[in-house]
Amino acid sequence: MNILKLISGADLLIHDTQYTDEEYKTNVGWGHSPLSEVLSLAKEGRVNRLALFHHDPDHFDEQIDIFVANCKENLNGPNHVMECFAAHEGMELHF
Repeated sequence: MNILKLISGADLLIHDTQYTDEEYKTNVGWGHSPLSEVLSLAKEGRVNRLALFHHDPDHFDEQIDIFVANCKENLNGPNHVMECFAAHEGMELHF
């Protein structure tokens, strides 16, 4: 099944954002995603909320804060606003 079809109009997309675009160049095929691809997918799928997570022990909170800021800058437009936040261990979501 096409992932875009699967997530289209989803209330919440929780997605791995392991890499910056630069990091991804040397890690293609490792099963993790660069932020730009996640943002494109979420935008095209017009999801309402995007939760970003990663497994990289070299990425600290400051890196994830940059990812979330980038997300907020690039996803919201006049016809669609998407909430974007960093998921973390133990987080509970209540909508």
